[in-house]
Amino acid sequence: MQSQDDDTEDETLMMQLFLDFITADALKNNILQPYTIAQSEAAHSLINGIELDYD
Repeated sequence: MQSQDDDTEDETLMMQLFLDFITADALKNNILQPYTIAQSEAAHSLINGIELDYD
């Protein structure tokens, strides 16, 4: 049985590998697009007013 720390390390490694893969693929295929202020504002409007409950 794996401990919670081991699970967290595994999840972190998997996320790093995934991000490395998609970044390398985007660079190879030249499909990166700039993140605009309008996109940022749209994203912020989606989460505006949301409060997280940490209980």
